[in-house]
Amino acid sequence: PSAPGANAGAQEPVKLDSLTEEDFEVRLQASKSALVAFVAPWCGACQSLLPELGRVRQALESLMRDTAVVLCDVSRETALAARYNAFRTPLLLFFPDTRVLAPGLQIRFEGQLL
Repeated sequence: PSAPGANAGAQEPVKLDSLTEEDFEVRLQASKSALVAFVAPWCGACQSLLPELGRVRQALESLMRDTAVVLCDVSRETALAARYNAFRTPLLLFFPDTRVLAPGLQIRFEGQLL
């Protein structure tokens, strides 16, 4: 048992929406820009990243009101994973304006493994 108040002040994790092949373009175009995290359920680094992405979403909501932060499960959305070369996870792609550009035209984050 944990001590009383041990979780006092702890925030609930932010729930992130998931994209599918069918709704990818429509959901991205609903926002001015989007940060898409390509993740896998078996990927430990992906699971560690999820709480941070929730915090990023909260920060972006206060700074850039119309920026989506969403997930794409590469184990389910294999066509999207292939389109964006998401073979190593986690992979973060930022769509600066949410026109879905050709692969390779999105901004890649520093330190990303290619």
